[in-house]
Amino acid sequence: MRKCRITESLMLIVIMFPVSLSAYSGESLIIITNKSMSPVNAVFQDKTLPDILNMAKEMNVNVVVDKLEKGAPEDVTITPLIVYQNHLGRSIYQGRTNTTQRIKNFIRTSRRIPQGKEKFVLNHTPVMVSGRGAVYSPLKVSDLGGTRPDGYTDQAFHDESITAIVSGFSSFAMKDKTLVRRGDRGFYMDFYPWRGGDGTLFISLALYSQFHCKKPVFELKENKIIGPWNHRKDLFKQAGALMEAEVKKHLADPYGGDGFDFVSLKTPVVTWESLGYALPPAPRVMKNVKSTVIQLPAAWHVPAKPLDDDPMIQFHFLAPLDNYTGEFKMTSGQVNFPVDLAFSGMKGRVRAHSDSVTMGETDLDKVIKSALFLDLENHPYSEFTLASAISQDKQLSFGRMSIVQLTGTFSLKGRTIPLSLPVQIEPVLDDVGSPVLIVQGSFPIDLRLFSIEGATGPEPQKYTLEVELHIAMTPGSG
Repeated sequence: MRKCRITESLMLIVIMFPVSLSAYSGESLIIITNKSMSPVNAVFQDKTLPDILNMAKEMNVNVVVDKLEKGAPEDVTITPLIVYQNHLGRSIYQGRTNTTQRIKNFIRTSRRIPQGKEKFVLNHTPVMVSGRGAVYSPLKVSDLGGTRPDGYTDQAFHDESITAIVSGFSSFAMKDKTLVRRGDRGFYMDFYPWRGGDGTLFISLALYSQFHCKKPVFELKENKIIGPWNHRKDLFKQAGALMEAEVKKHLADPYGGDGFDFVSLKTPVVTWESLGYALPPAPRVMKNVKSTVIQLPAAWHVPAKPLDDDPMIQFHFLAPLDNYTGEFKMTSGQVNFPVDLAFSGMKGRVRAHSDSVTMGETDLDKVIKSALFLDLENHPYSEFTLASAISQDKQLSFGRMSIVQLTGTFSLKGRTIPLSLPVQIEPVLDDVGSPVLIVQGSFPIDLRLFSIEGATGPEPQKYTLEVELHIAMTPGSG
């Protein structure tokens, strides 16, 4: 993806009215669906669309539902597709169709900042094309764990594995270069190989939606793909076929939010204007209008008071022990980007203050804060310190949720360990048009590493704590 000039990607001049409704006159939310009775379309219209209509009504946004009866513009590649437009421009929603809050954030942001025209290019990526639409699936094969055979090298194993995985596809094909459009969708395929001392190869799998990096839509952990090491090409081919089948399954799933129907090549290509969706004229200039610069800042911090009622940091043991849950009510920290907002230059830290921890019971909270567990008296907080970050999206920008791999250190109860975790990062605008940086992710903690007693129950669940992050940051260094 090319880097946009800072003046294009970071700063836009927009018209802001003291009376909110006059600023957005002529805006529309265009819901593009189809006439078929596919499971995805039926559930969307019966279950999801009413929620979107109610949300739009609360925001005073006009809604139009189009069923492709007269054709579709060229950039309409799948249905359902959610499009927002006003006098500033037109934006295509990229997110799960059943996450109403994200759609609300999309509207708030698009009201003031139209979607950018920058191109997003993937290299050497499997792509499945059907009708007008495309699904891309980046592959990740972890380095071989366990006992490595003589002559093993990571690069040769990786190349061989990728070739074998692709040979298992019937609908995906490896593309050297793919231009990803706003209507295209993606799934990330992760493969985890492990070799035993007797030469047996075990392959675990995880499939992630592009819209949710912390919880896979499919996992193969217990019933792994297993076979002799010298049959590894066939095993990876089997893994590729299984992953492709799971992608197709989730594309057809009407309830997960990732499902959709491809727009047929037989659908006539028409313009937005011919369908009656021309951009409205700019609002009439008034004396009390003022111009405001909306700019993505480089420095962000966790506000002293959360922006909503949702906890920023939660934790729970793994099922069936997930009745043990809690949260940290006080969080602090900051994140800093370089001037060009490149993810590769991110630095920062996030602290969870131990005196704010609660599991909902006063007596239990006292035990959690004691020397047996968090040892509040000697260790007042736990902390993640960010050392590096990487993302295919390269830089932070409005209108895009980016999956970013963070690497750094995690400190708890006086001990520090390396930690790497994927997070979703998305800048949005709040109700008054101020930037907010949403960071979501999760990571497991092995309590034995910190000399903390686990729960009563089966292993490894009793000593594995899953930490969930939902942090909303505001501009400034804090």
